[in-house]
Amino acid sequence: MESLIIFQLLTANHCGMVFVENPRQMFMTENNIIMPKFPFNEYQIKNNCLEMSSYPQIFRSEKDIVLRKEPYKHYNICFFNLSPSECQIIEDNN
Repeated sequence: MESLIIFQLLTANHCGMVFVENPRQMFMTENNIIMPKFPFNEYQIKNNCLEMSSYPQIFRSEKDIVLRKEPYKHYNICFFNLSPSECQIIEDNN
């Protein structure tokens, strides 16, 4: 039986970037649904965090979707094949 929901815990880097590697199905984090086929603008990842401060909250970097969040915080990413209502968010206890 194929799993309908897959959870992945990702940690934001020092710039607050969370990299969702080449997603193929829609996913949710913090009650935001993200469709990978949406034409997000692509931005280049830079070494200096300040140079990326004007980037949007969600963008593409090559094949990854990048979320701008709080640095070093853990985020639950929920990948699902059905409707978003099937996906339950796991609360971060940190």
